Amino acid sequence: MSNYPVRSCEWKRQLARNGFATIWMANLCALASIIPAIPTSVYPDPETDHVSWASFVSTMKPLTQKFPGSPRCLVLHGMLLESKGEIELAKEFYELELNKPIDTKSTSKGDTGETNLRIRKRLIALHLHNSPLPDLVNQTNQKSTIDKTEECIFSLGEAISLLVQHLDTVYSDPESWIQLAETYCTLGLYDQALSALEDLIILQPDNTFHLLRYAQTAYTARHFELAYQTYLRVVELGERISDAWRGGPVRRAAIGLKLCINKLEKDLKKDQLSSLIDQELIKCYSKDWVPLQIGLRVASEPTRKALKSWIDRF
Repeated sequence: MSNYPVRSCEWKRQLARNGFATIWMANLCALASIIPAIPTSVYPDPETDHVSWASFVSTMKPLTQKFPGSPRCLVLHGMLLESKGEIELAKEFYELELNKPIDTKSTSKGDTGETNLRIRKRLIALHLHNSPLPDLVNQTNQKSTIDKTEECIFSLGEAISLLVQHLDTVYSDPESWIQLAETYCTLGLYDQALSALEDLIILQPDNTFHLLRYAQTAYTARHFELAYQTYLRVVELGERISDAWRGGPVRRAAIGLKLCINKLEKDLKKDQLSSLIDQELIKCYSKDWVPLQIGLRVASEPTRKALKSWIDRF
């Protein structure tokens, strides 16, 4: 889907960073040492950094001869179609591979048919990147939000269905749970996103970033008490707000707590916590942090002024 900001999972982070052709060639070069028949023209020209599609296509023949029926070669073939812009053909190819019967006699039986996780993830990525943006402003109910995205050949509804099928098979895949939660959030289905994040937290209960994501989603869904309790859990598992880690999950959880306290019923305990958070945040932003890059310091003077102005509002 064009301009669709879903890039958390590893297979899509690589896509966003490098593009199809670079990833395709990286996989190809990894096999080059054991396939001497690969033509030298497949590598980029040192002057133009250009690789012809004819070279890519000609390379598939020695690959398929050396590894007939290899799941990795199948994925490379599909990615080649994607990189050429033939996304509908790539979709048909992936679906055809997933619908093949599982070959119990094959040495790679864990990567055939519906058990081919590489093919399944590529198909999911196709739906996520090529689906139309949902109309959240004019939506009438949650079901219609998903139904409207299913009118196109690529849809978020189908992506969700494929992700759920994948997680039914491979439950312990945290990146897919994150992707499912983000897709639900894109559709405005925050309660479903919270459910997906709960499974993620079961897998990695001590990951403060997952807890922070859960708290932020709960706040967006206006479950302020749940968000408040989860932000407290993030602070409990982390270091002090003003300690060494600058800008980490604890810092964001502290700011989230301030927002939740402003939404919840006032009491003495929450007021004391709010004052403590103010002191810690001001202490943290009162000095320069370790620069992330040469000449860049995160806690700049405008940042300090913005923080103090924000604290005064509460």
